[in-house]
Amino acid sequence: FFNAIWQSVRENGHWRGEIWSRRKDGSVFPELLTISTILNKDEPVGYVTVFSDISTLKAHQEKLDYLAHHDPLTGLPNRVALDEFTTAMLKHSERSGEVAAIMAIDLDGFKPINDTHGHHAGDELLREIATRMQEEARETDFVARVGGDEFIIVLLHLEDGNGALRFGQRLLRAIEMPVTLEDGTEVHVSASAGISLFPYHGREAQPLCVLADMALYEAKGKGRNAVVMYELPETQAVNVLTAASSAS
Repeated sequence: FFNAIWQSVRENGHWRGEIWSRRKDGSVFPELLTISTILNKDEPVGYVTVFSDISTLKAHQEKLDYLAHHDPLTGLPNRVALDEFTTAMLKHSERSGEVAAIMAIDLDGFKPINDTHGHHAGDELLREIATRMQEEARETDFVARVGGDEFIIVLLHLEDGNGALRFGQRLLRAIEMPVTLEDGTEVHVSASAGISLFPYHGREAQPLCVLADMALYEAKGKGRNAVVMYELPETQAVNVLTAASSAS
């Protein structure tokens, strides 16, 4: 790395970039370093280096990046982070030949809690539901909040749709457990979920999210507190969806 720096200085007369440096107390910090060549009759006779501690700037940039990719209420990734993750992970699933699932989740009965107990209670409830989703999800899964009481979970490394359905049923049971608010009030909500599968329902992130939403609306229409797999009329999807449906 340092050989490349000095090669740039010799060829271009200067180098500018970020390096890691160490303070006298042994702590490591990011440093912006500039090296410039001093010339005398076109011959290098010395070098000037200017450096500055950019740890505060880095911390500020990291905070801005976090805010741009996370929901401030629950701390979950937001839609921006979801889009980036889903696109990358579906490419990985395509290379590995594995099945992935997009699960759209919407809480049932959330608005009455907001109206009856206030928005602070609603925020408490959303934070608790987000925690339960993370606890149910595996380390390789991705949980995001994409709107008021709307969430999306990306499930990876699946063999077929059965695993997604089983996860959805387990998640809904966890969500419908009572939630005790800070003031001692006990509230109850349920959830509805819709699932689309990669590669059976599509190979692009955005269309798969749309299909998962369509399945979610069907779950709402069936009485709520249900998990529904999106269904395609094409022959290649029939066997997978029939096997998945039997698990419910």
